[in-house]
Amino acid sequence: MYDEDTEILNKLFVSGGNVIVGPETDKWGTVISGFASIKDPLDNTIIAVIGFDYEAKEWVLNIERRRLVFILITFIFTLLFLSFFTILKIKEEGFLTVQAREGKLRELMSQLDDEKRNLETIFDSAQVGLLLVDSQFKVKRVNQMVLDMGGQDFFSVFDHQPGDALSCVNAKTSQEGCGTTEECKTCLVRATANKILETGQIIRGAEISRTICLANGQEQLLWFAVNASPMDIRGERHILFSLDDITDRKKMQEELLASREYLVKIIDSISDPIFVKDSQHRWDLVNEAFCVFMGHTKEELYGKSDYDFFPKEEADVFWAKDEDVFRRGLENVNEEFFTDEQGVRRAIITKKVLYKDLNGREFIVGIIHDVTEAKLVEEKERKRAHELEVFYKASIGREERIIELKKELTDLKRKLGIEL
Repeated sequence: MYDEDTEILNKLFVSGGNVIVGPETDKWGTVISGFASIKDPLDNTIIAVIGFDYEAKEWVLNIERRRLVFILITFIFTLLFLSFFTILKIKEEGFLTVQAREGKLRELMSQLDDEKRNLETIFDSAQVGLLLVDSQFKVKRVNQMVLDMGGQDFFSVFDHQPGDALSCVNAKTSQEGCGTTEECKTCLVRATANKILETGQIIRGAEISRTICLANGQEQLLWFAVNASPMDIRGERHILFSLDDITDRKKMQEELLASREYLVKIIDSISDPIFVKDSQHRWDLVNEAFCVFMGHTKEELYGKSDYDFFPKEEADVFWAKDEDVFRRGLENVNEEFFTDEQGVRRAIITKKVLYKDLNGREFIVGIIHDVTEAKLVEEKERKRAHELEVFYKASIGREERIIELKKELTDLKRKLGIEL
């Protein structure tokens, strides 16, 4: 039993539904929690509540990052609107004296300057890299995050190409800089910009990698989640890029992938069938022995459940044993029967244990031992033992009579003088 359950969690077991709560702080930290009730497909009763925790700090930071981009766009449109409104008001108020008009204009210009400074403050303090380029792909504005990435200052990147601002390694190989090398022809950043200039389409969440030159002369591969939006400034099309450094996340993904591949190689070397199921009873990982056992490839098995391959009465048994492991968290060893692809009914012993990953997700790890042949041998031995027992019982009494007859024959031969 989870000893820190909340009233909301308890209600989900009664009324069902889905809910997101938080941020809340407990002994594991400050998190955003999501819960969803799971119903039994047979009687529609609530049998479990699945939940996940997401670090609140990262949740809020991701939200703020995305807000900043839209706030920036809103400020720019507000600035343009105020400019238009100012001009319109000046024309409509023709009865004002020149001095009054100039005073009003100075006041409005002061307001615009304040708005501009506020906009620049937001732009420069954004926790993602922001980069504004014109239709010629020349840098017109960058924030400190971009400058820090490339180890540059504003005056060294203004009116240059983005690759120069980011110290792209390809830009360093040419005297003309970014956009002039063979590698630049396949650059995804440049391709994204060209697509926006042609279609005016907003690009969100594109993942792009770049190798940059650090200040110490070393090279480093960086990954960015890129959002790009078209903007018209003084009649010219511009593009605003937001660059979120996701290098650490990519490294973690690569490490997880390498770990999974390493695990796959290990379990593939085991001769007994092994499988891993998620909380929805779907196969998430299997070894080669399990594929041979099932008569299907890994691709055919992943994401599927017992009901996709076995008769319902057999799948019901497997499902019930899985639920028992999920519910109680205890190891389960069970002798089961299933019908293989050739229609042969086989006997197996399955051992299942519960595993929870670092995110709290639950999985069942199972190993199967096929005892069909052993069962056949055992059955033959039982049959032979029964036959011997029957023969033995039938022979009792006869053996004694044979001994008596043998003794009588021996005595008779002595009397007749026949050689024994």
